Amino acid sequence: MRRLCDEERWAQVCIQHSMPDCTVEPHDDGSRLSMYDLKTVYPDGSIGAVEVTAAADGAVGQRWIWQRRVEALTPG
Repeated sequence: MRRLCDEERWAQVCIQHSMPDCTVEPHDDGSRLSMYDLKTVYPDGSIGAVEVTAAADGAVGQRWIWQRRVEALTPG
């Protein structure tokens, strides 16, 4: 399984937080073209597909990247 990019991980955390009874897991393992990024499994066993895209102002995107790097370097 390939590692999630920052945007995919952020989406995974947001979805999991907003739907705590579901599991949200990586789906795109690179084995086929056009796989969706995340799989949401609902309590009844049904599955939802999530495709993560990013469209943001360049300055906003750079600030988000900078913040993620600072958080990664901050202990605890």
